[in-house]
Amino acid sequence: MLHLTAALDPASQVPLYEQLYRSIAREISAGALPAGAVASLRDLGRWMRIHGEGIYNTTIAEPYFIRNIRYTAKGDTRYIFYLYEDCAALPLKLHLQFSGKAHKIRLMRTGQEVPFEQHEGELLLDTSAIDRNTAFYADCFVVN
Repeated sequence: MLHLTAALDPASQVPLYEQLYRSIAREISAGALPAGAVASLRDLGRWMRIHGEGIYNTTIAEPYFIRNIRYTAKGDTRYIFYLYEDCAALPLKLHLQFSGKAHKIRLMRTGQEVPFEQHEGELLLDTSAIDRNTAFYADCFVVN
């Protein structure tokens, strides 16, 4: 098992995520991480560059967690994350709990608008036109 040490200072002006990033970068530069771990961290970094909007400076939002779906919010914008398990398999029709009024839904990974229907407390997304070849870890739907 690999053990990393990261000295994080909550009182610092440098955000915790930046402190963690710098610590991991030092470990990589020092050769302390195996190649597989470095590749995984790079994949995660790529995912965060695409989806960070739905994570940084957001709060958890109702209904919070339902199976493999997570909800966050920033102002009037809701972010709905669909987490993948072993492989990226987005259903053609995706049912999501949602209590507000949705005007537009966009897939963060591609920027494309996603057709949807809204019924009492639920969104039904038509994901049939979404490119599934570039998905990994999770997809995020931005609801305005």
